[in-house]
Amino acid sequence: MQEPYFATTDTKVASCLATVGVELRQQDPISRVIHKGKETVHYWFRCEGANGVSTAAIVQAVIEGQDACEALRDQLPDLPGARASLFNRELFLDVIFKKTRQLVLVNLPQGGVMLADKHLDATTKRDLAQLIM
Repeated sequence: MQEPYFATTDTKVASCLATVGVELRQQDPISRVIHKGKETVHYWFRCEGANGVSTAAIVQAVIEGQDACEALRDQLPDLPGARASLFNRELFLDVIFKKTRQLVLVNLPQGGVMLADKHLDATTKRDLAQLIM
């Protein structure tokens, strides 16, 4: 009989599972499925989990939040830190790509450079460069 496996498409969840020692499936631990032009990655883990905590219980804690991960600290000491790091990473990526202005280097006429917002038109950039000079 084939052993059942747990699959997730969430890379943060998969990273937490790997960090606390849940074993990946030996054969084809990751599968990539393309459907209607969109690719989905599945990470396959053994259901038995790690240190007496089932894979499903670990995933549930990661999804529920940091307090749920803290509750498992005695059995899985790396889980709270792993979850916090990954979710902080998502927060920073969100800030970088959605809330931070993109700056470009603009060459000044008499040498040197200045930083200007990427979305400024060429006339405004030129006017700013003249103000600096």
